[in-house]
Amino acid sequence: MYTNRIASHIIVTSGDIRAGRDANIRVNTDSDTTGTVTCTLNGSSYSNTIINGSALITIPAADLSVGSHTVSCNYEGNSKYLPANNIRTYFSIR
Repeated sequence: MYTNRIASHIIVTSGDIRAGRDANIRVNTDSDTTGTVTCTLNGSSYSNTIINGSALITIPAADLSVGSHTVSCNYEGNSKYLPANNIRTYFSIR
């Protein structure tokens, strides 16, 4: 069991996307953060490993439809940082 862990500082960003293109969700945190971040859109999950405080989550164009979308991301935590849940970002497909 981990003790004395500190809060995670997770920032999730994305930009608007043209129809037919993949969505890239950027996750940034402290440079010594390790572990996995998972983002969920419409019931499907997409994960990647945090390396040097950053992870890029790619959602394939085939999984996207025109309109507004909300992505919810979760960080699993590690021996230093607590988990972070339900971090959201919003983007539109046009």
